[in-house]
Amino acid sequence: MKKLNFIAIILFVIALLPSCAVITGGSSYNAHLNVDDEFVNIYYKGEMIGSGQGTAVVRRKDADNLTFVLKKDGFQDQQIYYNKASIRGWNIVGSAFFGVIGIAVDGITGAWWKPYAKDSTIERHDCNNFFYQIHYDSKK
Repeated sequence: MKKLNFIAIILFVIALLPSCAVITGGSSYNAHLNVDDEFVNIYYKGEMIGSGQGTAVVRRKDADNLTFVLKKDGFQDQQIYYNKASIRGWNIVGSAFFGVIGIAVDGITGAWWKPYAKDSTIERHDCNNFFYQIHYDSKK
């Protein structure tokens, strides 16, 4: 019985440990937005994150389902959608090193994902900081 309890405790502790992708990049990243009109307010999930420029902390698993709303007095609101993500390939290999637990943790947290690498409006600074260049189309 003591052996079974010991094994259960060890498995529980291992399950709490982060795996490769979570360790190397976390389960979120910073989305730095730069709008070509400094008077435009930027909203993410209903909260204003800045005027002209702003930063939002985005969960990696939401990289392919991301919406920013641009607002300016006297003009129509504009929604910016990002619906593609790229996989952080080497992190999957690292997750496999941690076995089933590593794959499960990284899969559930979405740590394998990053913004779509081929989008010309997104620039990667490092694994935790991505810069979005956004054009504001002012329509009254």
